[in-house]
Amino acid sequence: MPDRSWNKMAQPPRLLALVEQVLADINELGLKPGQRYLTSEQLAHALGVRKATANRALQVLANRGVLIRKPRLGTLIADPAESISQPAIADIHLIVRADYLRAEGRYAEDTLVGLRRAIPGAAVMVHFLPEHDAGAYVQRTINDSMRGTTPQGLVLVRSSLSIQRLVQDSGLPAVIHGGAYPGVTRLPWLNIDNESIGRIQFDYMHQRGCKRIVLLRSDTHAAGDADCWRGLCAAGAGARWLADSIIPADTAPFAEQVDAVLSLYLDSKTTSSTTGIIASSEKLADLACEALRRRGLTPGSDVQLTINTVHREGNQSPPSLPHIRMGMAPGEQGEALGRMLLHRTTQSDEAPMQEMIEPVLVDVN
Repeated sequence: MPDRSWNKMAQPPRLLALVEQVLADINELGLKPGQRYLTSEQLAHALGVRKATANRALQVLANRGVLIRKPRLGTLIADPAESISQPAIADIHLIVRADYLRAEGRYAEDTLVGLRRAIPGAAVMVHFLPEHDAGAYVQRTINDSMRGTTPQGLVLVRSSLSIQRLVQDSGLPAVIHGGAYPGVTRLPWLNIDNESIGRIQFDYMHQRGCKRIVLLRSDTHAAGDADCWRGLCAAGAGARWLADSIIPADTAPFAEQVDAVLSLYLDSKTTSSTTGIIASSEKLADLACEALRRRGLTPGSDVQLTINTVHREGNQSPPSLPHIRMGMAPGEQGEALGRMLLHRTTQSDEAPMQEMIEPVLVDVN
């Protein structure tokens, strides 16, 4: 193999910079499929980095299908023709908060189904983040993926800034289901425009003469609902008659909590007729309907009541209340995430794909 003119750096390069150096070296040397490349030890010596860092860089390129790592044979240049028959991603690591399945319900299930449709044959492993040391847990997941012999991919669901940075720096193919934080520029994402939901809901309530608007939400949906609240405030220019009511999901009985919150704003027939309630989920909307009926009030006529972010697949019946519907169903979102992840395995040097899901208000009254 020809001599290299690499200069050892005063400070070790970041992993992705090292990966790009290796790619450039392979292209400059004109190596063909089946030819040997440097071992982890040789690469570490050439660049003046730790052997573990060099090994991670080689594994990233193996995950991308550029290299093949075989016991006793070493690191070889992959044959693109042979890699076509191999799965682009064998294992998908879905990293979610501990209450993901309970809080998201059918939405989470349908998203997973769509993800599997987009990458058939891939094993989907759900990782529930611990309450403490979530970063260390994700780093162990990344390290295990690096040591794997099959292509790996990660899906981050509404993750924190620190976790997004960890995954971005790993170089593994990954996609964010939710918004990317400032500075996280190399990961594709698919997100719901929750601030637009707030603006749409405000306009709907304002047009119906509401003088007070209450956002009724559970603390388990804090991320998207916080954005919705910002949209409400922006549309209402900080109006004093906006109220944000957060109900702890672990406080029982839940129905009594909803009833107690509504009693703060429905103290008379007059205030009821000018009050609008935005429920962040269908469950909260059902409980709000029950509380209203116990007071002799009819949703839609005596009190305006709408629902945020209703998810439906196929021929499922829509709710009987005005609601926000996404322009992309949960299963379609899963498929989009899968396509983004596959694209990342082959086009890692391109700008990451980004897509915002636009909301539409469905008025059933």
